[in-house]
Amino acid sequence: QLYDAATTEIGELAQGLPDSSLQEQLLVDQMISELRKVSAVAQVLDAYDSPIVVSTFTPLARDLKTLSLRVHEHARDMRDDIRLFHDKKTKKIEAYVGPEIHWTLSASRCLGLIPLDTLEKMRRMHISVIGASVAASSLDMLASLGVGTDGWIRMIDDGILAPSNIPRMPGATLRDVGRLKVEFVHAFMKGRQPYAPYIGYRGRAVQSEGEKRQGFHDMELLEFIHGSDVVIEVVDSPHVKAGVQILMVRHMPQTSILRPADVGSAPFVAVEIPAGGDLFNAGMTQDEILQLSSQSTSLRGSMAKVHRMVRSNFPVDHELQFIVAGIGMIPFWSQLPSSARESGAMVAKVISRLAEGDRSVLGRNITLADAPHLGYGYTHRQAMLIRDIGRALFSIPS
Repeated sequence: QLYDAATTEIGELAQGLPDSSLQEQLLVDQMISELRKVSAVAQVLDAYDSPIVVSTFTPLARDLKTLSLRVHEHARDMRDDIRLFHDKKTKKIEAYVGPEIHWTLSASRCLGLIPLDTLEKMRRMHISVIGASVAASSLDMLASLGVGTDGWIRMIDDGILAPSNIPRMPGATLRDVGRLKVEFVHAFMKGRQPYAPYIGYRGRAVQSEGEKRQGFHDMELLEFIHGSDVVIEVVDSPHVKAGVQILMVRHMPQTSILRPADVGSAPFVAVEIPAGGDLFNAGMTQDEILQLSSQSTSLRGSMAKVHRMVRSNFPVDHELQFIVAGIGMIPFWSQLPSSARESGAMVAKVISRLAEGDRSVLGRNITLADAPHLGYGYTHRQAMLIRDIGRALFSIPS
């Protein structure tokens, strides 16, 4: 059934996409020629310089050509790329298509929305994730975009799903209560990308051999993050947060750190470069960071450190909750399910820019208002042309 669904979709795509032998420029010419058949659109096209018109359609034509080549190639050799899966729950063996066809199907609906070259670069990334609870929405988004399928994503967490975790865990239900968080997250990621080298460890990223515990897969921090293009850190402990920063300053100063912070209804993602010597881009000195790296002996002391890190981005509603928790009248500080989804989307957008080598996101706390764009990056003039064509083609009043 799985195999039939995939092969049917590839066949339908092959029928609907242009001939894969067509050159990119010819595809651009065909698009423009078809649009010119509508007189109102022809008038719009004539009002713009030809280089603007051609350059507007070229990125989409390039990706259309790439997708067409992949799909037509797959349509010819699908019978040679059958894989078998053993479902542990049903104890049945399922047939499915191979990794290249699966990736092509996953990427096909991004056509015209995210450059396929960007998706290919994201596919080859290596990402380490410390904490799999708050990061679950980010990991869901990354798996959905195929990040790490030709590189890897590895995560470490020793927590167990409690009923209060369910709203923030993508796809979780009450039946998942009691499962290891890392096991649950790993399962839904592999459900999206069955061939991806996604790895989950039940344990903690610790700073020394002496901190390792019996019965857990604890790993020294440097061992865990070695080889990463990006480190995503989402744990509650200021001690761990500061420890990650200090270690990476010494050993991986140019490797980006992303810290999603689901504060109240205004989440943000801190994008740090360790060589900058800051934490949450909060203007901290190295002495302050060293103080944060020490273990606190009291709840208020620990919360004071968290407050120092994120206070410039604290919305007032969450800060009040945090204050009351600091005096012991609320036994937690928390995140909204909506904030977890929003920060997950921001992480994916930041990862897309880092995959392209865009350093403009570094050293910033990214919010929903200024999150980078996933798309083709049209100029203002090109955007005007697209809007004008849309109005003319669909008879929308100016």
